Amino acid sequence: MKIQDLFATKARTVKVAKNEKSEIQDLMVKLTKQITEIEKEIIGIEEEAETDVLNDLLTGTNEGTQKVSDISRLQNEIKVKKSALIKCEDLLIISQNNIWIAEASSKRKEAAQLRKEAGSRQLKTDELLAQLLDFEGVCFAPLPPSSPGSPVGNLVGGSPQIVIVPITKTQEMFNKAAQLEAEAGALERSATAGKKVKLHSLIGAIEQLKTA
Repeated sequence: MKIQDLFATKARTVKVAKNEKSEIQDLMVKLTKQITEIEKEIIGIEEEAETDVLNDLLTGTNEGTQKVSDISRLQNEIKVKKSALIKCEDLLIISQNNIWIAEASSKRKEAAQLRKEAGSRQLKTDELLAQLLDFEGVCFAPLPPSSPGSPVGNLVGGSPQIVIVPITKTQEMFNKAAQLEAEAGALERSATAGKKVKLHSLIGAIEQLKTA
């Protein structure tokens, strides 16, 4: 994966989007480890440089000067890597947005398939109901729930009861599709509300890291 891939407007599977986020997280771990190692290296060089600088003045050598140069180079490398590490936090936000968008797309595809299947079932149901109407001369409908109890005056005896209204399998499919579409909408809103970042500054920081 290249950093620029995160910004590409393309269809992603949830797996691909999650892999992209995982790669950014791995990159942050590597950067943190590298920064720690360089900081330790600088400490070691600084301890040697103090003596070498004094020896340079006494002997005319330049070992101390070279170590000072090495320290400066390593400090600049740390600066770039720390900047890149901060930018990775923005990249994580982008990768999470991509995950939400991918999940939303998956849910919408599932919802569309359910609606298609439910639509076919509904056509068959309507055809069968029309045949029954023609055969029996009356309309047929799902059996309503049984009464929870016999009222006495204005009261119903016993504990409160929950009445479950049965629905057809076809209607369940339509309901599930609507639920999936609502979930997809929520995911898309989460992605839209994600933090905005500047493409060029992010890529620039990573390019500096590569050449450090």
